[in-house]
Amino acid sequence: MLLFAMVSLNLSRTGIGRTFRAVHENDLAAAVLGINVFKNKLLAFAVGGYMIGVSGGLFGFYLGFLNPGYFDLALTLEHYVMLLFGGLGRVWGALIGVGVVTFIQEFLRGFLQEVSAATGTNATALVSVFFGAIIIVVLAVEPKGVLAALGQLKDYLRNWPYAY
Repeated sequence: MLLFAMVSLNLSRTGIGRTFRAVHENDLAAAVLGINVFKNKLLAFAVGGYMIGVSGGLFGFYLGFLNPGYFDLALTLEHYVMLLFGGLGRVWGALIGVGVVTFIQEFLRGFLQEVSAATGTNATALVSVFFGAIIIVVLAVEPKGVLAALGQLKDYLRNWPYAY
């Protein structure tokens, strides 16, 4: 993970990374500037696919056995929450999102297992409802993710005494 994070951070500082950012921001403007949009989108897809493929291979090696039943809608929802929470298009946002959401998920599962044992019901099914609520709140409050909100807070505090 750290290797791919470092590769992604360093890739964003190169000419290819700047081209990717230009295509991401506005592909029509990038095309007007002479950037081959199709080629760069295909290259970004290939780089991302390579990283996901290596990560999936390592995950399969870690588990020892892969079953398509493991990759259900709840796992997709968890990954979507991680990306939205941290912020799309930011390496540090993805890392922060994974860390925070994994911590919340483990805390919530432990808490809901205790509630299930105390009440005799299956309260662990509420994890997906909680993550759905997180998606709605994050998209309503800060659509660019928590990292963008932290950046705005940093800018505010940098100018705080003289914010006029």
